[in-house]
Amino acid sequence: MTDFLMWPLYERLLARGYSVDRSRLPKQLAWIENMSALTAVQEVRNTSDGYLKYWESQRAGETLYDL
Repeated sequence: MTDFLMWPLYERLLARGYSVDRSRLPKQLAWIENMSALTAVQEVRNTSDGYLKYWESQRAGETLYDL
């Protein structure tokens, strides 16, 4: 359950361009790859473009929640 609670935070970081160094954090990278492969995550995953549109709308003061 904790993995699913943490996943949205990582998804947002990845959308902002965060990358994981395989040599320094191999377990974290494996976790990200495993989570990305889960059907439950793929069905509700937002795209980087979706997050960018959301953040832009939020900054403009007209937040789009239904992206």
